[in-house]
Amino acid sequence: MMLSKSKPAKDTGIHMRESCFYFTEKLEDSEVDYQKMKEMSQLPGFRHTTDLIEENGIDLKSGVKDAFSVTAPLIDTDIYMQWIYKQCKKRGCEFVTEKITGTILDNQDALLKKYKADLIINSTGLAARELADDKNVYPIRGAVMHVPNDGSLFPKVTKAMCIGSNVPLDNGTFIFVIPRGDNKCVLGGMVESERFNTNIDKTYKLVRQFMKNNKIFYPPLRNMTEEDGKLVVGLRPARIGSIRLEFDDSSDKLLHNYGHGGSGWTLSWGCAYEIGKIIDAKFRPDLKNHIYNSFDASIYVNSLFPVL
Repeated sequence: MMLSKSKPAKDTGIHMRESCFYFTEKLEDSEVDYQKMKEMSQLPGFRHTTDLIEENGIDLKSGVKDAFSVTAPLIDTDIYMQWIYKQCKKRGCEFVTEKITGTILDNQDALLKKYKADLIINSTGLAARELADDKNVYPIRGAVMHVPNDGSLFPKVTKAMCIGSNVPLDNGTFIFVIPRGDNKCVLGGMVESERFNTNIDKTYKLVRQFMKNNKIFYPPLRNMTEEDGKLVVGLRPARIGSIRLEFDDSSDKLLHNYGHGGSGWTLSWGCAYEIGKIIDAKFRPDLKNHIYNSFDASIYVNSLFPVL
């Protein structure tokens, strides 16, 4: 949020927008969702009211019964990735593309010597299944639809809207309508665990299902046709149990950081900050206070140590 206020959105891709979360039961009747709302009530622009249903034209046929909204940062990831890449380059980070055969541990000494490094940070996502020999890593296939948000198909969407309850963790569909940047809207979505390919199209059953559900939820989308959208399919790097952010059991020169699933953008700064603390504890034990914020930490980590 601090970054969105200090840098222009055209540079970072980060826009502060109202984000509305809808629920298919009263929040007071769901302990998990109610606790989530209480935590998010500390964010700016918080409102808890069913008025959000009518205000945003949500169709009651979607089953929504309650809602709250906050002001939150939404990321145009294409622009943000280029921005963070440029920030790393400015700070001396070198990007090298090579293939590693075997595990990182098998290649550790050669890599440390080649790059004159003291530590390797393994942030290889799905590749950690092989590179860290971690069979707890698995893909979750996801798909979203990108559609123009210029007012030509439906009134320009300026708020993020989603149904926050009943989100599947392994297989199924969910509903969200999210403006990305100035002229794009992202509709979602679906998840399928243990699918290792991205070979699906607009005719795929789950794609058809989430598009149908989005049109029920937000009626202005009913004006668009299948040809109006671009399907984007990817694999989320999940891990059974949890994120792995720790030194390898066999080496204190190999630090793992993977298994973020579909939350990589959300967790990236926090994980970078934790890595920064781990590095300080190992290489600068006399340092009593961190001298960087979470953004500086991500640059610090990416600039000083090989990140795979």
